[in-house]
Amino acid sequence: MGALDLRRVGLVIAGTGLAMFRLPLVGPVPNRAEGLTICYPVVGPVQRFNPDLSEPTLSRVRAHEAAHASQCHRDGAVWHFVRDLAPSQRLHAEAEAFCAEANFAVANGGQPRLEYAHIQDELREMSWFHRFSSDALAASLASRCPTLAAAAARQEAEAHTAIPQSPTPTTPVGTWRGTSKCLVRPSACHDEVVVYRIKRLKAADSASVDAFKIVNGKEDEMGLLGCRVMPGSGQLACSIPHGVWYFTPRGDSLTGELRLPDKTRFREVRAARSR
Repeated sequence: MGALDLRRVGLVIAGTGLAMFRLPLVGPVPNRAEGLTICYPVVGPVQRFNPDLSEPTLSRVRAHEAAHASQCHRDGAVWHFVRDLAPSQRLHAEAEAFCAEANFAVANGGQPRLEYAHIQDELREMSWFHRFSSDALAASLASRCPTLAAAAARQEAEAHTAIPQSPTPTTPVGTWRGTSKCLVRPSACHDEVVVYRIKRLKAADSASVDAFKIVNGKEDEMGLLGCRVMPGSGQLACSIPHGVWYFTPRGDSLTGELRLPDKTRFREVRAARSR
């Protein structure tokens, strides 16, 4: 191979490397991804965020990705890349990032037990970790954020030992305040701060959900949902023309999701009972 051929090979390799470097910087954020941290040699961490995110979701995602950036600085690009290839190592890295996200939320007024339950659910839903048991996921989280885990456990114990008050812990009836997050991006969907007022109707298995979103600090009504109450669990199923809303009360926390007719999870709700 002559000098000219070597030069051409070098240019091809350099061009390929430059393209691989620039693509994550100029291309769109992967579908459904909220944030992305890429660890480059020499350069260090480079971050991208989904432009459709709104507060407070964006602040949470920044806290999560800041933890990945710290891992990049601490480990270096090579070890960071190797960790991502090994599921057990990737689990530890993601657990650390989710802990940073939850600690940020608690520092800004979130309840430890609700935030800890939220990141447990988020970790469990990641396809990389479906092979891990719930105990393994819980152990990894607890090892990365022991202070938060302990605070969440104390609150959970207090909730179980507290004297039941009206409404009973499993009833959905009441006022709930929290967030409704989009799970399908890009789409016309927007993250929202929401208020739900849930009332029982005359029929024992029926309830209504009066839904509001907060706009400029004020409640803006979104509509009234007619729902079916599942016996025992208190779960609500609320059919709408383009899907079904499901709401599940657990003590003073309410989780919910909107599933489209093809079973796609389109929205996720996290709320707390408002006293």
